[in-house]
Amino acid sequence: MKIRDDYTCPLEIVHDIIKGKWKTIILYQMKDCPKGLAELEREIEGITQKMIEAITIMQMVGVDYMIENGMTDALIEKGILSKDEVCKLVKEVADG
Repeated sequence: MKIRDDYTCPLEIVHDIIKGKWKTIILYQMKDCPKGLAELEREIEGITQKMIEAITIMQMVGVDYMIENGMTDALIEKGILSKDEVCKLVKEVADG
């Protein structure tokens, strides 16, 4: 598995790690316009709210990876976390 040096969001890291099948399907469904989670659930057979909730967990896995690898600037620049939130998480990682 190859992890790139540059990511635009934590979900990309997790996708690179797990290569999930839903990403392509979700992107295809959103090709013409933005859609909410409920609309995606109606349009994608087999996807469930539990799978959509997994995105939050995957986001945090990516955030943890970015923090552990010094990629915190991107988290702040993209508005994923505030500077204070990043500082708190960095401290938690350092404390063990």
